[in-house]
Amino acid sequence: MARRSQGQTYPDHRGRFAALAGRLRASLWTVPFYDTSARFGQVPSKQGVIEASTNLVGWSSSLSRDDRDKRQDIIADRLGISKKLGGAG
Repeated sequence: MARRSQGQTYPDHRGRFAALAGRLRASLWTVPFYDTSARFGQVPSKQGVIEASTNLVGWSSSLSRDDRDKRQDIIADRLGISKKLGGAG
């Protein structure tokens, strides 16, 4: 746990992002027939998963907001996740 200046604690997000990146990469070997499913567009490509997991780890280490936003966009794109910003619509 890391500490805030007011004495409150918050979880270490770097570890969580690393764990998510690991689970994402593990899906390449644990999902049956991943290659075939990727060819039919049912799951993201292997390269997309690897790039997304790499950017998850980089996102946790990013200092600038611009870099974090860029990494979020890459992750969403590679995994086929649409980002909904703003209100309803």
